[in-house]
Amino acid sequence: SLVERDIELNKALTLAKKAIELEPDNASYLDTIGWIYFKLNNMEKAQSFIEASVKIIDNNAIVLEHLGDILMKNNKYADAKDLYKRALALDKDNLRLKEKVSLE
Repeated sequence: SLVERDIELNKALTLAKKAIELEPDNASYLDTIGWIYFKLNNMEKAQSFIEASVKIIDNNAIVLEHLGDILMKNNKYADAKDLYKRALALDKDNLRLKEKVSLE
């Protein structure tokens, strides 16, 4: 996707916002918008959208990891680590999550 490759983030944001207008309770769309804001370094909006996604679906390892990444960037290390642990419990073979959980 455009977001994962860090290209055309503003275009991706525009498309994701159009999608969320059609399905405002779509957790994947909310996460995508939040992750775009994360990539654009707007942590406040990123956290707002990804928290909304977690409220809809709280058992998705990727969404939990994204929220953890935002909290980590906001120096909320303990909260971030808790989210990484929850995500790892859902995706036990994820090496990236294992590394994040082991960070001190």
